[in-house]
Amino acid sequence: MNFYVTLKTWNWPALLGALGIFAVGGIGASVFYFRVSRRKIPPPLPSASNNYRRLEGIGGWLLVLALGVIINPFVFISNLVTLWPCVGKVDRWRQLTSPEGNAYQPAWLPSLAFEWIFSCVGLILSILMIFLFFRKRALAPKCLIAFLIYALAGTILDHILSSAAIAAADISSGDSGKYSDIVTNSMSAAIWISYLLVSQRVKATFRR
Repeated sequence: MNFYVTLKTWNWPALLGALGIFAVGGIGASVFYFRVSRRKIPPPLPSASNNYRRLEGIGGWLLVLALGVIINPFVFISNLVTLWPCVGKVDRWRQLTSPEGNAYQPAWLPSLAFEWIFSCVGLILSILMIFLFFRKRALAPKCLIAFLIYALAGTILDHILSSAAIAAADISSGDSGKYSDIVTNSMSAAIWISYLLVSQRVKATFRR
């Protein structure tokens, strides 16, 4: 009986939407990994071809990038767990997004919905990045660049939407933390995108 009562407190449209994203995204990611990424499109060899074997493999700065690739799924899982009380619980969701709710602001719906969808898609992509990276697929660098752009764009848009919702609700926003995240993510993306584009080790390693 208690379990049944618990089920009634869940926001089923949000949960079913997440399951749909995971199902469709999982199928799409599987097709991409097993079919598209296995096509042989090797990048050019390092300019100093005699250094090819010495550079091949996950070493140097690639080890730092590998750590980030491993951590990324846990970041998106943490985001989903943080969002759960507002998105996954139907009472709180109605308070924020329904005109009858005592904390209603129109801006909460697009803000929470975007962050929920962004985190679900990001979790799928981050798991795909792990397989592409450690299987040393030739498309891994380009996919990682696209993922970094996705994460940065999502962070910026999330900041815009959440700031509008917080301002409408007239509560303290902690904007300095949000701006700090954007600056940090922008610098990180710029550094790693540049590295993926010019690194000789990247060219020597991702060739399968």
